[in-house]
Amino acid sequence: MSTDLSKKVKTLLSDVGSIEKFWGNLNYDGVLDEWHEQCVEFLADNIGPVPPHSYLFATSAVFAEKYPDHKTDPDTYAVTRKHELGTFESMPEIVIDTERCLKMGPQSAVFNIIIALVEELLHVKYPEFNEAQIGDLTNNLTEKYLSIKLPERFREASQRGRRSIV
Repeated sequence: MSTDLSKKVKTLLSDVGSIEKFWGNLNYDGVLDEWHEQCVEFLADNIGPVPPHSYLFATSAVFAEKYPDHKTDPDTYAVTRKHELGTFESMPEIVIDTERCLKMGPQSAVFNIIIALVEELLHVKYPEFNEAQIGDLTNNLTEKYLSIKLPERFREASQRGRRSIV
């Protein structure tokens, strides 16, 4: 599966001339939904099923509206939250600020979106894990999923809570 995704990512990136075109390809071709589905399948095959959750690929404005406490944090572009409805908790919600990722440039955006998906899905699967545990697992699984080696500076930054590849 990771090879299939890697090929699709390379094909998409080879045809990207601008952020607007890239954003249009992601929205209208359902690429982001496909990436979400493939990440869920990959994790299920490698660590077991991910619990039910909702997800949203948001613009920066929508992300800031939903999570105002993160709008001024330059390192936060993805969150997982559990919402309380009365005395019952609903399913977790993953929200990724894809617009912010796209401003990093097309290649960085692709990797950051995939990394964010893997990380937030791991938060859903392992809510009891701390950020360092999630970070290590995210790094290892992302490398396996995309058949790449993450830069050491990224691995070190992930331990400090700064995870984006720019």
